[in-house]
Amino acid sequence: MNYTKTKQTAKTMQDIGITDWKEAIRQMNDGDSDFYIDDFRFIADHAIDAIQQDELESDSYILGCFASWLLADVLGISTESVEKIQQASPEALGEMVIAQGKVAAVQYAYASADGYGHHFAHYDGNEHCFDGYTAFRTN
Repeated sequence: MNYTKTKQTAKTMQDIGITDWKEAIRQMNDGDSDFYIDDFRFIADHAIDAIQQDELESDSYILGCFASWLLADVLGISTESVEKIQQASPEALGEMVIAQGKVAAVQYAYASADGYGHHFAHYDGNEHCFDGYTAFRTN
């Protein structure tokens, strides 16, 4: 990152409440793909989809709770069937998504519709973009 870009990035980080902005910039320059600084999680843009897919795949309950229309489309079954399974066992529906190898399809639809902030920014849902990274406030 050149001096001007570093200066702009540092100012933006300070503005959103990142006090250890020097460490954040160092880790970005080192190419770390996923790290925490202060109350923020930084994820490299090239890795964000895979990280979100891994997190979704590790929680079958959450996967089974997605919008019925989205799951119906991904699984190729009716919305009514999805809703019935969700009422009985969201975990079973999530396990179906995993077993059929459809986590990436769910993740893509989720990120396309809601962005990444809803998933990663537990504090406020916001995304803060920095030269190849997105930062999310987690606390």
